Amino acid sequence: MSFDEEWQQHKDEVSMRLNGLPAYDPGGTGEYGGGPGTADYIVHADDLGRIGHDAFLLFNGMDGAGKHAQAGSEAAATALKGGGFDTGNALAELNRCGTRRSPR
Repeated sequence: MSFDEEWQQHKDEVSMRLNGLPAYDPGGTGEYGGGPGTADYIVHADDLGRIGHDAFLLFNGMDGAGKHAQAGSEAAATALKGGGFDTGNALAELNRCGTRRSPR
């Protein structure tokens, strides 16, 4: 079988599988569409729900947990700058960038 024949066979198989799926309806209320303004990532499986919950807690806990090194980084940046090291300015800038909260 030539490459072109095999490629066409694979395309035909995929096309048949796709034809058997219901159409995506973003405005519908069925399994493949929840209408405008609805959440996109809803999963009805307990194990995936637990993973999502843990990810949510991790994401929201990063603000407080990430600040533990801020004072130490500021002190190190000041000491490095006082010693004439250019890395002190870089560390100070990095610390400033790291404490800015990006919009969600």
